[in-house]
Amino acid sequence: MASSETLAIPSWLQSLPRAPEYRPTESEFADPISFITRVEREAASFGICKIIPPFARPSKKFVFSNLNSSLAQSSNPARDPSTPALITTRHQELGARKNGAGHQQVWQSGESYTLEQFESKARVFYRAHLSGVKEVRPLLVESLFWKAAQDKPIYIEYANDVPGSGFPSRKGEMKSREPGWRLSESPWNLQVIARAHGSLTKFMPDDVPGVTSPMVYIGMLYSWFAWHIEDHELHSLNFLHTGASKTWYAVSSDHASQLEEIIRLKGYGGTIDRLASLGQLGEKTTLLSPEIIVASGVPCCRLVQNPGEFVVTFPRAYHVGFSHGFNCGEAANFATPQWLKFAKEAAVRRAAMNFLPMLSHQQLLYLLAISFISRNPNELLLGMRTSRLRDRKKEDRELIIKRAFLQDMVNENKLLCTLLSRKSTSNSVILWEPEMLPCSSTATYTFVKPNGDNCQMESSSSDEEDGLPFGLRVDSGSLTCVACGILGYPFMAILQPSEEALNNILSTRGEQFKKESAETQCSGLAHNNLTSTENLNSDDAGVEFSYSSSSEIERGDMLQTDRSNVSMNGTSSCHSTKEPETERDSSERHSSFTTPSEAGPTNLSHEQVSEKAGRPRLFCLQHAVQIEELLQNRGGSHVLAICHAGMIFIYYHSFLVHKEVAVWFCYWSHTGLAAGQFCLRVLPVSTEYQNFALDPRYLN
Repeated sequence: MASSETLAIPSWLQSLPRAPEYRPTESEFADPISFITRVEREAASFGICKIIPPFARPSKKFVFSNLNSSLAQSSNPARDPSTPALITTRHQELGARKNGAGHQQVWQSGESYTLEQFESKARVFYRAHLSGVKEVRPLLVESLFWKAAQDKPIYIEYANDVPGSGFPSRKGEMKSREPGWRLSESPWNLQVIARAHGSLTKFMPDDVPGVTSPMVYIGMLYSWFAWHIEDHELHSLNFLHTGASKTWYAVSSDHASQLEEIIRLKGYGGTIDRLASLGQLGEKTTLLSPEIIVASGVPCCRLVQNPGEFVVTFPRAYHVGFSHGFNCGEAANFATPQWLKFAKEAAVRRAAMNFLPMLSHQQLLYLLAISFISRNPNELLLGMRTSRLRDRKKEDRELIIKRAFLQDMVNENKLLCTLLSRKSTSNSVILWEPEMLPCSSTATYTFVKPNGDNCQMESSSSDEEDGLPFGLRVDSGSLTCVACGILGYPFMAILQPSEEALNNILSTRGEQFKKESAETQCSGLAHNNLTSTENLNSDDAGVEFSYSSSSEIERGDMLQTDRSNVSMNGTSSCHSTKEPETERDSSERHSSFTTPSEAGPTNLSHEQVSEKAGRPRLFCLQHAVQIEELLQNRGGSHVLAICHAGMIFIYYHSFLVHKEVAVWFCYWSHTGLAAGQFCLRVLPVSTEYQNFALDPRYLN
């Protein structure tokens, strides 16, 4: 039982700066991505900010009704609507542990409650811990929380990462007199924020709970969320529907690497390497007091989120927090153009931590840039300009997206030209046709066909203002670069060592192969490279090639590479997966990397090793160029460049983007793709590329 009379607010807590707070007008509130992009210039330096909407917050009755409907639909669509939905909680440990100050235990409680039942249990817990407090103030509750984190462990229940929403699922479902209806009808409804106009997540091909669709968080006093960054280091939008407040603490992206090292040393005792520390952080079980972080010289801010308020977290900003009592909130992800500065390295870091990628930042960039092109064919083809087009041209976010798109195409072109100029590369660019999934949005599809010097347009109707035009389809075809572990778009390359190169590689490493299996060797190369701080942070290019293989390892089994050695305008690609994996639970982690101690010895013959090492492998263009160059001195290789089928549409209409941003330059000038100098063949490339054999017809 706590007493406010005996507990003083620590000075470090009182001195923490508050994160920015914004109160948009109704007109500013009409476009969430535009407003957040504007305030991001200031707020991102804090890592977090609070936004107070101009509309009334929803009532508890309104929220509970929507939650019960949403949760019941998620768990069992055939369920009787009159039956209250159940939530399953997790137990959370809060207290000091012998094995480390930062790590806390979290496990499934096995308990299920209705919302009302969990609220009643939360009240009992609240009275047991705060009944002696006369005036419950946020700073006092925060002091008690961090004091409890250093005392004998106590156990809290938390229903987190529950698919669902406290907002109505369709417009018009609520009566206009119901508190919260205007907020629910706005584009800030978290069920639609990921697909909002201008968000880079708009064209994600798959629905990912917690990313493109919201997840619900129902807590009690001291229910906490650990230090973490968002999946793919995206932005997040968090709304507190009803109940008690939440306190958030955040460290901006400028100090993210410093925070990771502090947690490794102070939270985990410095007993694990940096890669293992990042993996531990990814399990979302790490609590470390901001007092330790600030004392180590890293700035940290705080904010208190009240019901009816939004909290935005920015890319690569670590955040942690807890509830002051029973409450209901929800969260989803989105991305402003500023996310592009982090997207490439975020994908590489995610792969290094053995989490499957769930999006392609490059595909999202390309599709969003094309979607910004005006819908009026006469404006585009005849060079006409309207006042609306001039207004769109002035929008910062669209200009950033379009310029990034054009620059990325130029970078891809340079790499493709370099690769196609090599003797080992086929003079054909093959189109790959990944398995197509239905588009998740009601986009406009306009098929534009070349007809001499003119264009013929065939447009389909759509209610979506800024849907996807020009015959482009959002698909989930997945092709992974085995070097950096991210998914490729729009170009990749299939590379296979020549017989001479393979013999040279195997003979050079013959003694090593006698001592350990190919699987152990490959795992060790990837693991040892990734565990060094220098390899995770270096800006220097360096690829040490080892064309060995393992039957179980899909990526990272051929080279030792600097996985973060990509500039913000980097050119290797990624592509979204059909069943993306998140860090929502540590048991869902992907384990395609194994350490030598985990792999164990196996007995492989020379022929088996040769067969595994000689398989064709898939690379992004950047790594294909580097590895092809390395193999030139070993006996050569066979390289086949492949192109996503959607790139034809993107290429053909990219000149429209040029016109809108008044940027003129020539690209594809050496590949001859447009002029048809190269043989374009459609080839269904399977994601099981290990078993793909290069057809001699496609080679020089």
